[in-house]
Amino acid sequence: MNAGPSFNRSTWLPIAVLLSIGLLAGCNKPDPAPATLAPASSPCQVSRTIANGNVSKNDEALFAASAAGDLRAATEAIDQGANPNAIGMLKRTPLFVAAFCDRPSLVRMLLEKGANPERADVSGMQPLHAAVVVGATETASILIAGGADINGRDPAGRTALHLAAATDQKPLVELLLARKANAAARDKNGKTAQALARDNGHSATADAIRKPQEPQQAPKAK
Repeated sequence: MNAGPSFNRSTWLPIAVLLSIGLLAGCNKPDPAPATLAPASSPCQVSRTIANGNVSKNDEALFAASAAGDLRAATEAIDQGANPNAIGMLKRTPLFVAAFCDRPSLVRMLLEKGANPERADVSGMQPLHAAVVVGATETASILIAGGADINGRDPAGRTALHLAAATDQKPLVELLLARKANAAARDKNGKTAQALARDNGHSATADAIRKPQEPQQAPKAK
């Protein structure tokens, strides 16, 4: 019987694939460290076309503005007829792009304009998952408040809490738990978020998941 290493390849491979697809397709950012993802603070430029040939010019402008964080340009594009739920490359919407590029003001505006917070891309990631994998705590909070399913799953059965735990993002773990994420949910491998954190050597994050689940002891009678 082999003891599980701190860097569990079977756990990380699906996450690494999702990350590489997203970073290449949507945002021109440096790759995050493998064990801990820092919040997306660098400018997110459109490194390649993120719209496809089936969208209008106004939709293309909205995709570009969503990636760049240009609230004014995005608002103008919608006023000119852009669809907040337009489907671009990899089946991503402007909201997905804004979430992956950590553009909270764009995310809030798009939700107000009717963007669907649960529309997944071709890999099965929802905008909330995208926000989590880039460490976008404020963006994740806005998505949840805007109707995103906090317990929505990717094709591997992982929730946003699973992803935050596996990538050692304690602030996001705490946010998701505070918003009533299901810490008992198991992915398709039978793993809880706490188990994924422990498998990857993130004991403090695993503890943060365990503590809210521990029943409070009744005070001793005097």
